[in-house]
Amino acid sequence: MNAPVRILYQTLAHGFYLVSAPYFLFRMARSERYRAGLSQRLGRLPSALAEIGRRRPIWIHSVSVGETRSMEPVVERLHGARPEIPIVMSTVTRTGQVLAQRLPHVAATIYLPLELDWIVGRVFRIVHPRLLVLVDTEMWPTLVSRAGRSGVPVMLANGRVSDRSWPRYRRLRWFFAPLFGGLARVLAQSETDRERLVALGAAVERTSVSGSTKYDAVPARDAELRARWRARFGLSPDEILIVAGSTFPGEEALIVSAAAGLSERVRLLVAPRHPERAEDVIETVQRAGRRPLRLSRWEGGTLGPRDVLIVDTLGQLREIYAAADLAVIGKSFRAHGGQNPIEPASQAVPTLTGPHMENFREAMAVLLEAGGVLQLSGEHELPPTLARLSAAPEECRRLGENAWAALQARRGAADRVVEEILGVLDAPSAGAP
Repeated sequence: MNAPVRILYQTLAHGFYLVSAPYFLFRMARSERYRAGLSQRLGRLPSALAEIGRRRPIWIHSVSVGETRSMEPVVERLHGARPEIPIVMSTVTRTGQVLAQRLPHVAATIYLPLELDWIVGRVFRIVHPRLLVLVDTEMWPTLVSRAGRSGVPVMLANGRVSDRSWPRYRRLRWFFAPLFGGLARVLAQSETDRERLVALGAAVERTSVSGSTKYDAVPARDAELRARWRARFGLSPDEILIVAGSTFPGEEALIVSAAAGLSERVRLLVAPRHPERAEDVIETVQRAGRRPLRLSRWEGGTLGPRDVLIVDTLGQLREIYAAADLAVIGKSFRAHGGQNPIEPASQAVPTLTGPHMENFREAMAVLLEAGGVLQLSGEHELPPTLARLSAAPEECRRLGENAWAALQARRGAADRVVEEILGVLDAPSAGAP
């Protein structure tokens, strides 16, 4: 990014934060989600970061839970290859931060600083990274520009450009091309993503298809895990558990209504994308004449046909999918781009999605081709599809097995990403102070 464009961008960024300050102050007063990490976003980092900075860490930035989880196998392999190099992870969301803090080989976690050069510069001086790895297409202009001016190479891992963001990126190519063009390596999830990233300015010779590390991050198929969660929920072998995961506003009412006329053997669990929405979900369940139960207060017992168990905790949905007989992917029945279908598929759970899965185009293509997922054309198809599948165990078994087999065939991206990271680290000028 040249100086005039950088100055223009910084002027607009300062103006944006100034104008939006009243809104964010209001939201912070009402929600912990907006208060979380404020001091770090303003560049005030824990004192321990200074010591880590002296060891020149690798800085990995992942926006939220899905991106952070996809880096888990990369972090593990990096630590095995270069245990002397600490790893710092940054996130935007609180849920992503909680997950990053649980990863065993991460030396420190921080919230991504605001896109203001004086704040990002301060954070860079403290963290003092030898390499910056961005996950998906987290192209933060100030962060990337500061890395370039500091002589720190930048990589893009799991690179993708969604169908929804592609037109916007093309319109702003004049702005993004220098940023993409300066990346040391661009590792795309698919050939379509590679072509789009090159069209946006990424160097052809430094851009390749590595696949997605999400396939390496999913837990192994685990019968013991399934048995443990089903026992905790008091489920008998003939009872059918439907798990609606990562739901957005409006979807809970749709799913509860769709499940209302099903067999007495069916049980329902709903996991909102943001657990702090639990109270809203409880009201939705009550309006539907069902009994809401919170997982955080669940002390065991038996789920009844009128009960709806609400996951109001962080980090447990991935394991809970193992207990499911049928999964419904949230954020996909309205135009929000969908959520990760890989987690239930990794446990051979038959999975349904709505029509809007644009943010997981590559994973959906893999699962659809293998006959491992059902993508509905709209909300109207959900009730009859749930009714059919809840009474068709053989079709469910086939869906789940197809999905599981498709995922196994696509593992290995984490090894390729780590190989590229080590190649950049070993380059003569990498991370020169």
